[in-house]
Amino acid sequence: MTKVLSVLALVVASGAASADIITQWNFNSIPADSSVTSGNLLPVIGTGTINAFGGATNLFASGASNNGSSDPVLTDDSGYQTTTYAAQGTGSASRGVEVVVSTTGFQGISIEFDLRNSNTSSRYVQVLFNAGSGFQNAGFFTGVLGDNWVNNNVFTLPASADNAASLTLRFAPVFESVATGNGNANYVAASPTGTYGVSGTVRYDMVEVMGSRIPTPASAALLGMGLVVAGRRRRQTV
Repeated sequence: MTKVLSVLALVVASGAASADIITQWNFNSIPADSSVTSGNLLPVIGTGTINAFGGATNLFASGASNNGSSDPVLTDDSGYQTTTYAAQGTGSASRGVEVVVSTTGFQGISIEFDLRNSNTSSRYVQVLFNAGSGFQNAGFFTGVLGDNWVNNNVFTLPASADNAASLTLRFAPVFESVATGNGNANYVAASPTGTYGVSGTVRYDMVEVMGSRIPTPASAALLGMGLVVAGRRRRQTV
């Protein structure tokens, strides 16, 4: 009986493990060069792409300034900075950052990231996802501290993002009305005393797509067989 339970424990542990990092970007130079302005867009774990879209432009800037991101690297910590956003009152969610990954073999998908708004950037950034049926809303990030990092923001995606050959994620500044429903069809500055501007910046670091591995048919069959054997053992000892 003890051996059966041990096998079951192994199967359950392998099939219901905590979330794994599918893909991760830290934007630091490879190899390290002690310059935060010369980063890298290749993932450090897994595969995928990340780029600005819709006319937004990008460069690299410090991930350690203004309280710093969650990146444990300090001397060569680059962040992915985007700017050139839409004019006031136009193009809500039309510009930003786009991530493309595969979640094949994974379920319970979530996205985690650090974000730093400049004072004149949009306070509200929408997180959207597309697993093949068009973009859908995953939630909103609200930045209220201009020029300060807000770390470890997590958005959990619906089951439609599971086991997707191609999952597209977007981080896009939006009108206040889109994020809050209050009817103000304009961008609101991240700083309560600031004014929105197209040159405002949104900086990202430690972007991670995570999920739990989907149990294989073999492990599921083994689990079922173990449960049958355990049931027989219990009946024999009654």
